[in-house]
This record gives sequence, C-alpha cells and structure tokens, in this order.
Amino acid sequence: MGGPNSGRYGGHPTIEQTVSLVLPASEVKRIRRAISGRSEPVGMWRGALVFGSGFEVKWTLTVSPAELAFEFSHPTRAPEPKMTTYGVRAISSPAGFGGRRWWWVCPRSGRRVFKLYLPLGGHQFWSREAYGLGYSSQRETRRDRLMRRARKLHRALGGDGQAIGQEDPPKPKGMRWSTYERKAEAWRAADDAANDAWVIGVMPLLRRHGFKV
Repeated sequence: MGGPNSGRYGGHPTIEQTVSLVLPASEVKRIRRAISGRSEPVGMWRGALVFGSGFEVKWTLTVSPAELAFEFSHPTRAPEPKMTTYGVRAISSPAGFGGRRWWWVCPRSGRRVFKLYLPLGGHQFWSREAYGLGYSSQRETRRDRLMRRARKLHRALGGDGQAIGQEDPPKPKGMRWSTYERKAEAWRAADDAANDAWVIGVMPLLRRHGFKV
C-alpha cells in the first residue's frame, strides 16, 4: 500500500505534495485467508512502508471478522518532525459477485474513503476532505495554465519545455512533416498566449518600481 509524492512546505497543501495509502485488495484477501475460521482477533502482523523519498511508516495490524485495525507509527511531516503513533481502521462493504471492498476510515472525519493522505505539514494520515486537499491544477492562475500548456506542447515537439519564447525545436526523427507543422503551429499559438499573459502579469510590478509601461 502506498504512493509517494513530494512538495514544498508553505501554502495550502495539494495532493501532489502528499504521501498516500491505499488498501491493496490482494493483500487483504491474503491476510483474511490466514485467519479463516478463527473467531478471536489475531494480531502480530507487522511491517513497514518506505516511500521513494525515504519516508517510513511502520504498522501493526489486528484482524477481526468485522474490520482491520492498524496502528501507524511515523514522523510527522512538519518542519521539525516528531514521531507519532495512532490507530486507523479499515472496514469492508459488499462488492460485485459476492466479493468485498475494503475502505479506510478517516481518523479525523470518520468517513469511509479509498485513500488516506499525509501532506507536508501534516501529522497523521487523513482523508482528502479532512485536509482540504486539491490538485495543483485547480489552483493555477490563467497565466499558469497557459504557460503549462505551452511547455507541454514544446516537449511534444522534442523540446525541453523549460521556458516560453524559445525557437522551434528540430523535427523529431520519424515524425511526419505535416504532423510537425500542425503541432508547431499549436505550440506557437500557445506560446504567444502564455507570453502575453506573462507580460500582463508583470506590468503592475514594473510600474511599482518606476518603469513606464
């Protein structure tokens, strides 16, 4: 279970700035098969998740017929991390063809969710709603969106996509000229729009510093 991402401290956190946890159905089935026929809860499943950034989450699992009870132990993602230990439940609901689907129960809101998140600055794994997480693209300005589109189109032409106002990249090997011209035309239009938006955005700053624009 898991899915690493990283980002910077400060501002309102986004999903791209989190580490996240999902419950893999195959792992749940394996655990429940191991205790099949036992009426008492069985504990002592222990493990650790290490994300790509080196962030480690240790867990202990107790299984009962009704739910999975995890205990997580990991550093907070605050500027000065501290170790924290807390419980997180997982419950199931009927799925198609007689199966079961498993869900986390958010420790903060109590809501049933598919994934839990721990953003930069966070202390525990909670749901997206509990943290008020959005996607970076949802918080972009019009200028940001135009610049992102221009860079994406530039990379599609074989360029580096690092800045606006660049020259046309050389045609990638194997690309038809008609395809290249069509993509290049779309990139030039997007690049011009992004450049215009950048100029409009920087004009107030120049005026504040005494430049006549």
